[in-house]
Parts: sequence; structure tokens; C-alpha cells
Amino acid sequence: MSYLSAFVASFIYIALKAVQQRQVQHEEYLKMPAVSMGMAFCEIFIMANVVHSADSVLGLIWLAIAIGLGAGLGSITGTWLHARGRR
Repeated sequence: MSYLSAFVASFIYIALKAVQQRQVQHEEYLKMPAVSMGMAFCEIFIMANVVHSADSVLGLIWLAIAIGLGAGLGSITGTWLHARGRR
């Protein structure tokens, strides 16, 4: 597993989380379970990356940077996509 895969998993996870929060706001109940399942898969993948990188402090630092950047961009993208889809 690599830092790029952690970035992508975090990006997808947080984008899904942003979409889920918007679904709650707009009472889109039928869409929530599928999004929650996607989030669960991403969480497991991210945890596996953490365990894999736990052999060094530097590895964990780089992993935290990759996950943080993915999360920030995922949040923006998820919110934008949901808002665009509701127009």
C-alpha cells in the first residue's frame, strides 16, 4: 500500500461523508445506505494503510499528510458534486 492509495481512499471517504451529510440535510433516506457502505470500505482500507505504515514515525507522518490532503480535497469535491446534482 502506498501514500497515493491512502490519499485516494481518504479523498473518496471524505467525499462520501460530505455527500452523506448533504443527504441527511435534504432527507434523501434511500441513498444513505449505499454511501455508508462505501464509507465503511474506505475506512477499512485507510486503517490497513495505518497498520502498514506503523513501522516508522516518518512513514506515519507522510501517511498523515497524504490522508489529510485527500480529506481536504474530498470534502470540497463531495460538497460541490452534491450541490451540482441538486440543481
